[in-house]
Amino acid sequence: MRQVDSTINRERTGSKDIGPSVPYSKLYCLASTSDNTLRWIGWISSMIAGLGMPSFVFLIGDVIDSFNMTTDPEDMIDTISLMSLIFSLVGVAVWITCYISYAFLLMFSERVAKKTRIKYLEAIIRQESAWFDTTNPSEMSARLGKEILAIQKALGEKMGTIILAFAMTFSGLAFAFSRGWSFSLVILASFPFIGISTSLVTKVMQGGFQENMKAYGQSAGYADQALNAIRVVVAYG
Repeated sequence: MRQVDSTINRERTGSKDIGPSVPYSKLYCLASTSDNTLRWIGWISSMIAGLGMPSFVFLIGDVIDSFNMTTDPEDMIDTISLMSLIFSLVGVAVWITCYISYAFLLMFSERVAKKTRIKYLEAIIRQESAWFDTTNPSEMSARLGKEILAIQKALGEKMGTIILAFAMTFSGLAFAFSRGWSFSLVILASFPFIGISTSLVTKVMQGGFQENMKAYGQSAGYADQALNAIRVVVAYG
């Protein structure tokens, strides 16, 4: 709540600086025990789904390798049937865990977003009466809605996608090194370049998002001023 109060105080003093970023861990400060239970179930489900996805590639490869002219047709059919059964079971397990992850993280993010809106409103009510004369309510409400939506996505689907991606990475590396370590080592040498390019893209996107938030909040205030000016002109003919 101190962060919310400092944000409101910056708006009162007319500062246009975005201010220091809040640590990601602070977004979970309003979560209760039941909320954290939903969060952990969603995280674990995302991890399980990510661990199972890379196996599809190797299962398909085993099915293709089973098409060998020197193999007995009956043995070939048995191998394909077994691989198809494993493929179906893994697919069902991944589908169930992905659904659980998305549903539970969505419920968790909705709950935390609702509590964040309430705390933000309480912080606004605690301000001095003079603050409401110097603050554009349209700009504040537009920024509040945009920021709460961003927090909700960061706590829900985006975090689940990140955990899923990391689990897929480690699972894929484990499968790859177990099948062919020499070729996997050559591919792994390109990871530093991918990491550097990803960090640069993330930094650029973060800066653009902050500028977008600032412009979005100001545009609501400008639109409200324009509408008020139109009302005045129409009222006086």
